[in-house]
Amino acid sequence: MRASRICSSFLYGPGLAKPWSLPLFSATPRLQPFCILSLQKLCTASSSVVERRTDSDTVSPRREIERRIECCCRMRTDGGLEEAFFLFKDLFYGMENYKLLPDVFSFNTLINGLCIAQKVEEAMAMLKEMGKRGCQPDVVTYNILMNGLWKEGQTEEAMHLLQKMYCNGLNPNVFTFNTLMSALCKRNKVEEALALHKEMGKTGCKPNAVTYNTLLDGLCKGERTEEAMSLLEDIYHNGLSPNVVTYSILMNALYKRKKVEEALALYKEMGRIGCQANVVTYNTLLDGLCKGGRTDEAMSLLEEMYHNGLIPNVVTYSILINALCKRNKMEEALALHKEMERRGSQSDVVTYSIFIDGLCKGDRAEEAMSLLEEIYHNGMTPDVVTYNTFMNVLFKRNKVEEALALHKEMGRIGCQPDLVTYNTLLDGLCKGGRMEEAMSLLEEMFHNGLTPDIFTYNTLMNTLRKRNKMEKALALHKEMGKIGCQPDVVTYRTLLDGLCKDGRMEEAMSLLEEMNHNADVVILQMCYAKEIRWKKHCRFNKKLGKVVSTRQCQL
Repeated sequence: MRASRICSSFLYGPGLAKPWSLPLFSATPRLQPFCILSLQKLCTASSSVVERRTDSDTVSPRREIERRIECCCRMRTDGGLEEAFFLFKDLFYGMENYKLLPDVFSFNTLINGLCIAQKVEEAMAMLKEMGKRGCQPDVVTYNILMNGLWKEGQTEEAMHLLQKMYCNGLNPNVFTFNTLMSALCKRNKVEEALALHKEMGKTGCKPNAVTYNTLLDGLCKGERTEEAMSLLEDIYHNGLSPNVVTYSILMNALYKRKKVEEALALYKEMGRIGCQANVVTYNTLLDGLCKGGRTDEAMSLLEEMYHNGLIPNVVTYSILINALCKRNKMEEALALHKEMERRGSQSDVVTYSIFIDGLCKGDRAEEAMSLLEEIYHNGMTPDVVTYNTFMNVLFKRNKVEEALALHKEMGRIGCQPDLVTYNTLLDGLCKGGRMEEAMSLLEEMFHNGLTPDIFTYNTLMNTLRKRNKMEKALALHKEMGKIGCQPDVVTYRTLLDGLCKDGRMEEAMSLLEEMNHNADVVILQMCYAKEIRWKKHCRFNKKLGKVVSTRQCQL
């Protein structure tokens, strides 16, 4: 209501207030005429807003105004929108002798500007004003609003507009359906999107490539690859040809499910129907092959890219370099890096991080350090993966202080530590006997909004057990339950071993009861296999054996 009153008062009310006194706009001065003319020149490429008379090659007054309005809207600022409203009111309503009242195109231009500026509430208010002024919205009006609404996360409101279209006797077009399907798929409402697809058929609206690609992407992200492949058949049935986006979506999904041969079959099918693969397609193929350990085939595909005139990007090279590093083929990786630079592709932080990880694992830490210097020299900021790699190497070399210094450096440059960072630090500190600092880091994790995982707790509990601090270890075990972190075999073995060695058999028996309810059979069997440690505690071992047998029978 508020936005509607503002728009109504601003556009049509007598004794109008200055727009910058309204909450809709900021205090920005009006643009001068020469600014408007300059903006016009910048936007003349947008031929959709220019209507030229064939006889005199001049722009009609109405379309001239609309073009100015669109220019202002495209500024994407409150000042630009303010000027657009001035033009809408002053020029249209100030030229009554010419009877230049706004039509649906004029309203659509202004509504689109509001949506671009993320002022969807005000755009919806303009829709109401159209009805009040006897100007009927068209399909384009609704499409603009639906697109604006879903981008602001208001998918339900966008769906409501679809029903309003039907009530007003308007038939949605393919853009309408595509907009809504995209919104639903992005919110993981794939079933509703598929229902809209069926509705399209009932209204006689033919789906296009965008329709199918949207649905395929939604299905694949929901791990419904079989349905996606069936939809591919539907594309052929409707006389459409899948495009490069279609194939890239499907191949990516198949690779994620380790169906490499099926993905490669799709790639061959692309060639048969004359669909040219692009860099994204090749990157998808390369990533799948490399993750499947088929690096030689991936390198052959790189040669194919060169042959087809495609220029690999930094992602292409990073995928291949990563695969070579993991196979300890550092010299080949370094050679590929040189070729990458020779062909004009610049390394990014990800590329450097891959190399640093490979060099560190190959015990070539000095070369890795020189790459870190190169990152700084090239004006880049190391990412969290880079820091994690170096900290891990430093801890392995017992250079604890240097590793902690890197952690502090992360904070100085604004690089946010992740779970791997903290687990690396905790493991290093615990192995170095610096338990108090490790416990402080656990508090820091919570403070930074990170949730410890099973590795975090197992590392700390094992160290506490070794230092005969079972009370603190048991307290951490309780804390695990509170945050929903499920104990594993390492957790139970650590705690049971500590309790048995301390002669705290009743507590050990209580922990067995917990295991009986919470632990799976595999965990129980693995703990039972370690009973040699607790051999002198016959009653405990009998209880553990009974628990294992009971759970096996339950299964």
